[in-house]
Amino acid sequence: MAYVDAAGDVRTAQARLERTAKLAGSNDVSRLELDLDKAAMDTAQRKAELLRTLVDIARSAAAAEHEQVRKLVDERVLPQSRLAETEARLKILELIARSGQERGGGVGDGKAR
Repeated sequence: MAYVDAAGDVRTAQARLERTAKLAGSNDVSRLELDLDKAAMDTAQRKAELLRTLVDIARSAAAAEHEQVRKLVDERVLPQSRLAETEARLKILELIARSGQERGGGVGDGKAR
């Protein structure tokens, strides 16, 4: 769930930065506050990108394992239950990856920088 939280943190940081940038134009916030919000946005994006990469790596490994187990089950070397385990792991990782992208949770778009 850390990836979902990180994607949410990106949206929050982006909204705060957009607000601060608007207020900076009318001198209602300090340059320091704007710089801090830019740094928070950058940190949130980096964290989300890192976690997204980790999810992608785990998903790739799970897909490869699932395919290998499928072949071994077809050859009756492994039980069907082993295939179900790898399929569940793969589905969980796919769900995590999708959930981080919902409602504009994609990272690395560079908006409001």
